[in-house]
Amino acid sequence: MNEWMNNRSPDGTWYGDTFATREEAVEDGMRQHADALQGLGTDLFDDDFPGPPTNVFYVGRVVKFRPSVDGCDLIERAQQDAWDASEYGEGYLDDVTKEQADELDGLVSAPRDFYEAAEKARQYARDGMRKNDVLALIDLLEMHHKSDMSARRKNDTGK
Repeated sequence: MNEWMNNRSPDGTWYGDTFATREEAVEDGMRQHADALQGLGTDLFDDDFPGPPTNVFYVGRVVKFRPSVDGCDLIERAQQDAWDASEYGEGYLDDVTKEQADELDGLVSAPRDFYEAAEKARQYARDGMRKNDVLALIDLLEMHHKSDMSARRKNDTGK
């Protein structure tokens, strides 16, 4: 897997090619800078870059995005949606106990299977997989969570 990139700014989202080594990313940046000095267009040193012209570029490691989800986020979102739908939504889910919120958190907080399923769904979408196949994948993920919670309850109760 390619783990390195180069970019004109240290901030924001980085786009472009990835490289197997830091040295390859540096070499590519230097090549693009040399091309830019000769008036050739490059991805790294384009004319659309905001700010003054610079001879600087940055090299960094690729970081894989990991979504963060917890039960409190979901409850707050549902409460906000209820309020947005109607003033009668005030107080919606206010009676959720800490135990219920913790259980919900256990269901949705980023287990490894969630990341694997999300990666598969992204791959399916990229490969043009049909919507029904993605929905089937989501169903499998939900079944896993239900069986996982059932196993946790058995462990907690000793039954």
